[in-house]
Amino acid sequence: MALGIGLFPVRRPWSRTPVRSTGFLVNEALDPDRVAAGVGAAGLLVGALGAALALLGRRAGPRRFDAAPGPRQGSRNPRSPMTAAIPATLLYGGLSALLLLALGLNVSRLRGAARAGPGAVPPELVRPVRAHGNSAEWMPVGLLLLLALELSGGPSRFALHLLGGSFFLARLLHAAGLYGRNRLSVAGAGLTYLLVLVMGGWATVLGLSR
Repeated sequence: MALGIGLFPVRRPWSRTPVRSTGFLVNEALDPDRVAAGVGAAGLLVGALGAALALLGRRAGPRRFDAAPGPRQGSRNPRSPMTAAIPATLLYGGLSALLLLALGLNVSRLRGAARAGPGAVPPELVRPVRAHGNSAEWMPVGLLLLLALELSGGPSRFALHLLGGSFFLARLLHAAGLYGRNRLSVAGAGLTYLLVLVMGGWATVLGLSR
């Protein structure tokens, strides 16, 4: 099974005639190495972006939540203190939402192609449905913990971007592994468990110490 973007020939289980489709594709002939390479490149991009933002945050100085400058006179769109306080959650929350949206749209596309209603899950839809459902189950927990840690002011900017970027990468690995029928899904699930454990434990310690 494959995860890809563009125009590719796809053979449906019930037809011997190749058809063309657009978007995220399910293809039995996918090379797992190509999936791994694509996910690795995306992970490196997210990691580089997180590191760059962390370095910019260090140069900008420590974060402060006790006092925020008031809006300037005549300003129609004053910057919210909350918006300024949670850049990591905004970034990785937005990326996670886009990933969840892409997975959901792909499920809807495949249901329409297979003419499968809400109560029916054909074999070719099992993995796409689970990729979307598993992301919908774990993303809120991870992002809520990231938000709590960021608002607490405990972790550094670098730690927040490391946690958020790793969590997004874990969800990307899990989805790619389900589509590619390889062990990337196991790696993504294991990394998700580890990060939720770390963030949950860190939040618990911070809560008990205050």
